[in-house]
Amino acid sequence: MNRKLILGGRMLALGLVSLFFLPACGGGGARPPSMSQGLLWNSTSATGTGGTTVPGGVLWVDPNSGLGGGTIGDLTPSSDDVTYSTPVVYIANNTHPLMTSTSSRSIREAEDGLMQALNGYRSRSLNGGAGGLGGGGGLGGGVVAPPLNAFLQGHDGLTRNARATCKHSSRFHPGPMGAGNPEGDTVNTGGVAPAGRLAKSKLTTTGVMELVISGDGYGDYNAAAAYFIANYGAALVDTRWTHFGVGYWTGGSEMFYWSVILANNPKP
Repeated sequence: MNRKLILGGRMLALGLVSLFFLPACGGGGARPPSMSQGLLWNSTSATGTGGTTVPGGVLWVDPNSGLGGGTIGDLTPSSDDVTYSTPVVYIANNTHPLMTSTSSRSIREAEDGLMQALNGYRSRSLNGGAGGLGGGGGLGGGVVAPPLNAFLQGHDGLTRNARATCKHSSRFHPGPMGAGNPEGDTVNTGGVAPAGRLAKSKLTTTGVMELVISGDGYGDYNAAAAYFIANYGAALVDTRWTHFGVGYWTGGSEMFYWSVILANNPKP
């Protein structure tokens, strides 16, 4: 009896071992194919097309690199509030700007810097120089009060117009800036009706003058201020002016563009 129990136990153990080590008949225990047969993949590639054959050519540009986006001015965030064809059609299909807004810190800081430099010069001049309080000066001669407009007030409409003419020249018209543009406009005269850039921008004034400079030597507002003061000092201290706007743009053939519009009581 004991022998039968022992024999039965051995047979049961052999059966359990066979479950782990012997492949099932017709099951998934077949040996995998030999690696010497290669991968089961067929290449469908052929000679490449497109791209560039120039050594070192790059087929992708990091959008954050600043490359591949045109000139410097093209990368500056801005919106053209008024052009020659919007919102009023002065010249059909002409998208050159007349009024430009921007959120660019570098543009706005440059404009503010030039405004402060020119206002500083005007104030010193109209207050009798660096140490005076007026033309009379001195204890015996009395004190002459400076004019109320010793500082010019910044005007948003004039600034956007000045900025637009800088962007206009940078983006569309190679060469130095001039008083007029290829559309025939100066700041307040010429071109199709109504005459001048201000009128087309719905701005009116009883008197206006624009000063411009461009070139790679004017990348800093101090350099621009020095030029304007040296060449237009009398105009900058003219007491007719009550407001001004300063525009700046970069890129194009001249690299740096500046416009200063001096005006008398512009509206709105």
